[in-house]
Amino acid sequence: MEPYSYQTIDLSYLKELSMGDTGYELEMAEKFVELVSDEMIQLAAYLEGGDIEALKRLVHKMRSTIYLMGLRPKLIIAIEAIEYEKLAAEQLKFHVDAILTVCRKAKEEVLLFLDKTR
Repeated sequence: MEPYSYQTIDLSYLKELSMGDTGYELEMAEKFVELVSDEMIQLAAYLEGGDIEALKRLVHKMRSTIYLMGLRPKLIIAIEAIEYEKLAAEQLKFHVDAILTVCRKAKEEVLLFLDKTR
């Protein structure tokens, strides 16, 4: 059977880490859904509240969550801009929105992966 092709996530890193252990893949995918759900809420709240330092810390913390599902290529520019550049409010919102959009799509695909794998 041909493996399902996802548009947003790339499971190759997860598959490499798991060395074929489907239980581990399911556990990490479930953890991703849990973490990214909470992180998206926090990200939006920090942006809305203007807490830029908390936003930067959260974006840095999100790296491991994001990388696990192969999202680095899609998000590295936004992540590094938020972490390292002095951004105007509209630029910050643009990058946060980019992260939120990709994470929402990734969450949907990970839920699909979980559904197909269980």
